[in-house]
Amino acid sequence: SCLAARAAIGNQARCIAAAATHATPAALSDLSSRLLKASGLRYLELLCLGELGRGFDLTRDNSTIFTTLLSAFDADSEDTKSAAAFALGACPWWLLVLFSSPPLTIVVAYHGM
Repeated sequence: SCLAARAAIGNQARCIAAAATHATPAALSDLSSRLLKASGLRYLELLCLGELGRGFDLTRDNSTIFTTLLSAFDADSEDTKSAAAFALGACPWWLLVLFSSPPLTIVVAYHGM
């Protein structure tokens, strides 16, 4: 079924991210760059970026990651939009980049805990 397939893809994304936690910083940067440029399995790629973003600051080597993820909301597929929302929401440091004034930074950082 479609639900089972989406769950399997989500599990694959978690496995890829778990394996990437043992990679060198250069390899992690390369992986995130490749995921951003890929065009085939957009749903899997966005989920992978979200899972990776939970533990790593992906903006350090990919300055366009935020705009790339926002552009995924233009997709026709609701699954792609859902995965883009997950990727953005799973990475709380993006909020800190967006809201740099001290009161919002404190509130967003506290809320993300």
